[in-house]
Amino acid sequence: MGLFDFGKKEKKKEVSKEKPKENSFESGSEGLIFNAKFQVLTKSKEYAKQISDSYVENIRNSKDQKGHSKYFVLNKNIDKPRKLRKEELKDLPPDTGKDVFISTLDFDIGVQKKTNVFDFCFEYMPFFIEVTEPMNISFSANELSNYLSSIQATIHKIDEGLKTYKLRIEDLVGKHAILTKNMVRMLRNNILLSLKEKSKDIAELSKSVGISEEQLRPFVENMTKDLPNQPKEIKLEKSKYRVIK
Repeated sequence: MGLFDFGKKEKKKEVSKEKPKENSFESGSEGLIFNAKFQVLTKSKEYAKQISDSYVENIRNSKDQKGHSKYFVLNKNIDKPRKLRKEELKDLPPDTGKDVFISTLDFDIGVQKKTNVFDFCFEYMPFFIEVTEPMNISFSANELSNYLSSIQATIHKIDEGLKTYKLRIEDLVGKHAILTKNMVRMLRNNILLSLKEKSKDIAELSKSVGISEEQLRPFVENMTKDLPNQPKEIKLEKSKYRVIK
């Protein structure tokens, strides 16, 4: 400021009051803010990023029944994918492989209707969730009863789905057991018919019934033993199998 500028007011710089789109959220009296964490397991770093981006996009695009935004992503932190250590792979299925990457997604999310936090848990299944604002939340008896009924209906639907899946698995297991039993019976009959022609070694028998020696040998060896409810039916003599008459 110059010597004779004391009568002039310095013009202040205008500061933009516009907030970033992610933070332009007001919870109002019925809303709240919560923190949610997810873990993403993938076979590549690139795919981990794609899944992380899709989480953000899906959450932002969620709508309620009236078509209004249901969840507001206020802050997000996505860890850089890292490769799982050997000891961390123990809890995964054996066929998962060694190259598995994990990434943690951390979101601060706002909702304008407090019961939407329950919807979020069912829709996105975070492994951690914590309400950060407000510290005290109240529900009317009618509001809580309605939502508990909704939760119960959702749980019932999931339970019905699991029971149906279990019945289908049991049905498939039963059919597989019957099929296996019939195939064993057919193989046994083929072996007996083949050996009735003449005694054969494992190579000749394998060629006759159309099964590899490696797969056939344990089955044939069982037929030379006395087993519960199944007396031995063939005998091994001089490297050749013959039917017991």
